[in-house]
Amino acid sequence: MTPDGRAETSVETLTEKYLPLLLDAAAETTTDWAAWQRRPIEGAPRNSERRIV
Repeated sequence: MTPDGRAETSVETLTEKYLPLLLDAAAETTTDWAAWQRRPIEGAPRNSERRIV
């Protein structure tokens, strides 16, 4: 910690340790979102008796 209470992390640590993890997480999120958008959408049943469970 610095005298004013801030924690500092070197750019090297950020780019070599944390950036790859963030990029991996972003790639997984992109894959998940693409799969979600490709899912089949089922219509709601069309009858007069609808029950909320």
